[in-house]
Amino acid sequence: MATKSAAAKAVQEKPEQEAPKFSVEQLRKHCVRLFGISSSTFDGAMYGKKEPMTIEEAKAIIKGWLGKEAK
Repeated sequence: MATKSAAAKAVQEKPEQEAPKFSVEQLRKHCVRLFGISSSTFDGAMYGKKEPMTIEEAKAIIKGWLGKEAK
């Protein structure tokens, strides 16, 4: 049985608490599962980003970047 990553567990546990923040490297490791994108797409969206962020913040950045690329 596969175990869930720390990022996936944190999202499912205690949603009423402040969302945990993860490094860009941690989010990149799990980008296919968390965001449904390849690591190269993740790299493009997160270019220049260094600060830890929540999964929701990362989703918003990715969505905005994909919107710019699609035009």
